[in-house]
Amino acid sequence: MKKVVFILVVLLGLQTQASNDKYRLSLRGNPATSIVIGWNQISGSNPTVYYGTTDHGTNYANYPNSKTPDRTVSYKSMNNNFARLTGLQPNTAYYFVIRDSQGTSERFWFKTAPSDNSRLSFIAGGDSRNNRTPRKNANRLVAKLKPHAVLFGGDMTNRDSSREWVEWFDDWQLTIASDKRMFPIIATRGNHEGSNNSVYNLFDTPSSSVYYAITFGNNLIRAYTLNTQISISGSQTTWLKGDLNANPNVIWKMAQYHKPMRPHVAGKSEGNSQYSNWAKLFYDKNVKLVVECDSHTVKTTWPVRPTTASGNDEGFVRDDQKGTVYVGEGCWGAPLRTNNDNKSWTRSSARFNQFKWIFVDTEKIETRTIKVDNASSVSSVSNANVFQIPANLDIWNPSTGSVVTITKSTTGGDTQAPSTPRNLTVSSVTATSVSLSWSAATDNVGVTGYDIYKGSTKVATATGTSTTVSGLTANTSYQFKIKAKDAAGNTSGYSNTVNATTSDSGGSTYCAAKSNNTSDEHISNVKVGTVSKSSGAGTGYSDHTATVFTARKGASVSIEITASWAGRKYSEAYGVWIDYNQDGDFKDSGEKVWTKSATQTSPVSGTFTIPATAKTGKTRARVIMRYNTVPSDCGTFDYGEVEDYTLNISSNGSGGDTQAPSAPTGLTSTNVSSSSVSLNWNASTDNVGVTGYDVYNGNSKVSSVSGTSATVGNLTASTAYQFKVKATDAAGNASGYSNTVSVTTSGSGGGNCSGIPQYVAGTAYSNGEIVQNSGDKYECKVSGWCSSSAAWAYSPGSGQYWSQAWTKIGACTAARTKSASVSLGKKGVSIYPNPFKNNFTVYISQKLDKAHITIYNLQGKLVYRNAQRVVANQLTIHTDQMRSGIYFLEIKDSNGLIRTTKKIHKK
Repeated sequence: MKKVVFILVVLLGLQTQASNDKYRLSLRGNPATSIVIGWNQISGSNPTVYYGTTDHGTNYANYPNSKTPDRTVSYKSMNNNFARLTGLQPNTAYYFVIRDSQGTSERFWFKTAPSDNSRLSFIAGGDSRNNRTPRKNANRLVAKLKPHAVLFGGDMTNRDSSREWVEWFDDWQLTIASDKRMFPIIATRGNHEGSNNSVYNLFDTPSSSVYYAITFGNNLIRAYTLNTQISISGSQTTWLKGDLNANPNVIWKMAQYHKPMRPHVAGKSEGNSQYSNWAKLFYDKNVKLVVECDSHTVKTTWPVRPTTASGNDEGFVRDDQKGTVYVGEGCWGAPLRTNNDNKSWTRSSARFNQFKWIFVDTEKIETRTIKVDNASSVSSVSNANVFQIPANLDIWNPSTGSVVTITKSTTGGDTQAPSTPRNLTVSSVTATSVSLSWSAATDNVGVTGYDIYKGSTKVATATGTSTTVSGLTANTSYQFKIKAKDAAGNTSGYSNTVNATTSDSGGSTYCAAKSNNTSDEHISNVKVGTVSKSSGAGTGYSDHTATVFTARKGASVSIEITASWAGRKYSEAYGVWIDYNQDGDFKDSGEKVWTKSATQTSPVSGTFTIPATAKTGKTRARVIMRYNTVPSDCGTFDYGEVEDYTLNISSNGSGGDTQAPSAPTGLTSTNVSSSSVSLNWNASTDNVGVTGYDVYNGNSKVSSVSGTSATVGNLTASTAYQFKVKATDAAGNASGYSNTVSVTTSGSGGGNCSGIPQYVAGTAYSNGEIVQNSGDKYECKVSGWCSSSAAWAYSPGSGQYWSQAWTKIGACTAARTKSASVSLGKKGVSIYPNPFKNNFTVYISQKLDKAHITIYNLQGKLVYRNAQRVVANQLTIHTDQMRSGIYFLEIKDSNGLIRTTKKIHKK
């Protein structure tokens, strides 16, 4: 009897999940608010999709939304059901099950695309055909790379038979991630699909003619799916022209279709109809990336322009300024063909199973070619960061590079990043917003904008030097930093980090107060009790509310304010206010707690007493220094500075704060030079508030900062250091150490100055910052001393105080240091031709299995790097991306020994 019951239970369990299968997602409309769920209904009746934003597992009744199929079609031995979900929230996870009369499916989930112009990930390829092993491998990688969508270029099966389609959808289930996340497909038709119905009836495409377009983001990218198996001229191209004209403000446009215009396999026919109808249209309407399939090979091209003029190769010439990049040619799982028909504008070609992994943001498109054969050993990206390259992913890396980058630059050659923005400050704060301003960055071509980061998350962009970040939470501390960017997609390093705490939502916003000028004088330090906060000159108002002072009711509290002057001393007056009743102003009796009449003495100090009637908890404190006049709590004045802080008031007799902050995490190092290193880490948390961080070299404290970054200077060249960080609070509690990072400074002197900003007199430089001037590199060693505009004092190399503030660390044009070399003699290495046009051959007389090649321009900037096997004592170097000029070629062996350095000349 027990055995019978057991069998019945097993059969019932199988029945609950056996009434549907062959699940798929597709797109018909806005991917941020809609999706199509498709499946094969094996048996049972009344199938319904139950879904919502909370995971209820297979408890279908708990999901708040339901949808019956909008379309059902019996095709290819499957009962294909499609439920079209609309009204979804952007960038949101949705969980769903399919319930019918016989049971409930597994729980699956998907995530809608963002509605703003956030970065996106796509996989693009085609020709899965009849080789199931590579097909399955490619499908497994879809599950691991988690794209926002898969652009599939046709030829899913070999003969378009029902049996093959059933197998294809069985294999497609491998694209479902281990946590049951699914990813939508954007399908097109290939020549092995017998009719449009094979795509329309199996993927519920928006058009039964299987040409359509879908926009991702607000206007980030519009993806065109075209059909090379029907007439290309006529209605299809008429529609394409109309749609391209109707969407001029889309940042990026890309297209996919099956048969290429100019195949890279000699036996394939030319796509002359595609060329005559689409090539110029793509070029004229700024379609920047095209994915082609069909040839079962691998190719990427340089940007090209269609032309019949002299010098063209099969109707195209290279055009780095405005050209279209063509990639792909299939290989998802079809039989491979030889890449034997390269063109003069071919970037790279090869022969292996592959697809393209494409990243898109507002500034660039990045395309990588992924080899699929090692799929089982590749790690998965996380749902939180789908752009992190996973372990063991086999990214094709030909001599032209592993990433095909398309930028909005019209020159295609700018690789120099803008300088780092400086003097980021907080200008005003409300319950839900923070206003920021900064000094402009510079660039060799031109700065096009700035990206604003909240912590490590980009939250806004700006074209000028100020912005307001909205949508924040009241009474919450935030950290902001910015990067500059140019038209070529180059980005600067991070600016300084600023802290801001939004005000309470219930009370009124604190009145604005600001100085119009801090160039002559500013507040450099405020100390309340034992806690102090140092700062540079801001823009007139500085939000330091992330700094928390503490006091008890009835306690006498000391305050000390330090002024700094750029030149001569001026008489300064001071005022301090505290919002004791936390009503959002400083107007109540006793809330002006201390003043000081005009004086040239600095620092100034005094005391105030916290009244017994003060409300406990965090409140706002305001400190103002004004030239010659005792300030008011609100308003604008000519000279001085306003700073806001947080004061945490505790009850009489309170034992005080004894809880330490959490330990900082994620400590990393960047910008390592011969004498300094930049450190960054994730913020700690505290029951009252983190006031700062102590930076340690080994067990020695070397710096204290208020934000989550620091630059440690005065280091020794070619020396190993170990850094770690502790968080502190206002009560003096300290966290445990962060993780430790090991850093070795570079060799002193030499090196080029690429990316190092030019010294600008009057700029507020900090300890450890590096500048270039008159052909030399300098490092600031005393914050506040590196910033004067007085030429007699700070003229580089000759000013009276220059050497006290700056240390020379090298010459921009100095030769690179070579630690070891092996001479091959005058006849050991020869180069032919030299001068050369695009490629040259290196002949090496001595045995060398593998050569590590680097090429530098006359400024010492690296322009080429590659490692190649030496075959028959020679190797050929391709320099398509290098401009005409004189360069230095350096060849090292696998042990790092320099075998030769040669001057080369590209015509």
